[in-house]
Amino acid sequence: MAAAGSIVTARSDNRVDLAGLSLVLGLGASGLSAVRFVHAQGGVVRALDSRAQPPGLNAAAELGAEVVTESL
Repeated sequence: MAAAGSIVTARSDNRVDLAGLSLVLGLGASGLSAVRFVHAQGGVVRALDSRAQPPGLNAAAELGAEVVTESL
C-alpha cells in the first residue's frame, strides 16, 4: 500500500511509475535497496539518516539521491 500523498501506478510492463519525490529513511542495506529501486524506476529520491557516515551514503549519492545526514 502506498503512503499517504504518494502516487504509485502499476504499468503493463511490470514497472512502477513513481511521481514526485520518494523519501527513504535510513541508508543501511534495506534503505540503499529502496534508493536503488526508486532510481531504477526513474524516480527522484531523498534519503535521511541520523548517522554522519551511513553505510549506503556513497552509493546513494552516486545514484543521484539527495542525502541528508545527522540532522534528524
